[in-house]
Amino acid sequence: MSLLKCYLSNRYQFIDFCGVESSKALLKTGVPQGSILGPLLFIIYINDLPRASDIFNTIMFADDTTLESALDLFGNSSETQTININLEIAKVALWLKANKLSLNLVKTKFIIFERPGSLPTRITLNIENVQIERVTEFKFLGLTIHKFLTWSSHINNTSLKISRVIGILKRIKPIVPKKTLNTIYHALITPHLTYQLLCWGYEQTNLFKLQKKAIRIITHSNFISHTEPLFKELKILKLKDIHAWQQMKFLYKFFKNDLPGYFLHHCFITNDQIHEHNTRSKTNLNIPFCRHDFAKLRIVYSCVKIYNSLPDSVSEKFQTHSFLGFSNYYKNYLLGLYKLDCTIDQCYVCAR
Repeated sequence: MSLLKCYLSNRYQFIDFCGVESSKALLKTGVPQGSILGPLLFIIYINDLPRASDIFNTIMFADDTTLESALDLFGNSSETQTININLEIAKVALWLKANKLSLNLVKTKFIIFERPGSLPTRITLNIENVQIERVTEFKFLGLTIHKFLTWSSHINNTSLKISRVIGILKRIKPIVPKKTLNTIYHALITPHLTYQLLCWGYEQTNLFKLQKKAIRIITHSNFISHTEPLFKELKILKLKDIHAWQQMKFLYKFFKNDLPGYFLHHCFITNDQIHEHNTRSKTNLNIPFCRHDFAKLRIVYSCVKIYNSLPDSVSEKFQTHSFLGFSNYYKNYLLGLYKLDCTIDQCYVCAR
């Protein structure tokens, strides 16, 4: 304790302008910016923030805090919900004030998730008599989330970022070797394609077109060339296969109990755990019932479909290989499915 007290006390700040120093001011709060201990001490400092409200669930990442809750917990009418939510927000604002933390009201937004075509919920929220802006979408840790839980906005934003990189690749292609272009692809495009892919990966048409365009540029191929041989040459997975690869790695970690605790409610069970019939698919995972097509986009459904379609030579690797070993094996398995030769009769591209 004395060590931490010594680390945080007797700190001063001043301004040096053109060799002229201002008087020193004693720092009574805060931690040194850029220090190793700073983030840890800040997390410890705000660790009891979730206790400020009994209704809101708190999601904290560094200094970014998100409050979320089911709307019906605050009442049945918009008027009641507005009053009760504002009361809970006031509790959080009081905690921040008591702990000498300031809230950036300009950046504070709120969103209500609802179904398309449903009647809009009319709620007005305030913090210290300042109205909070209601938005239809917001960026949460780099992922653009829409109020209808569709990913078109996130995909559009990602497409713009990748398009800029493709423009750079196209301009430097004549003077840069293929190996360097490939390195730039993995450094500036792959992270955008893979970030949070488990959430939005089932909607990827536009991004896959951009990925193929980048692959053609890297290999100096014609703009209408078949890309499957190029993907195999560069040992790069197509976007849909990256999505499948990510899902199988998620499933592997689930089987090994290596996922965070909040994934435990996802239940992957085999058919022989449900019934005792000696069927050919008894070792397959049970496909969850989905009332709507939208539910089939959930990872608990798509993971099962992919897993059940795997040959035994791949599925057995869940038990025999390490995570890295399984990851490499499944990636090579997907790459092995790519064809080097065109099999389309009277193909226009090959005819040229």
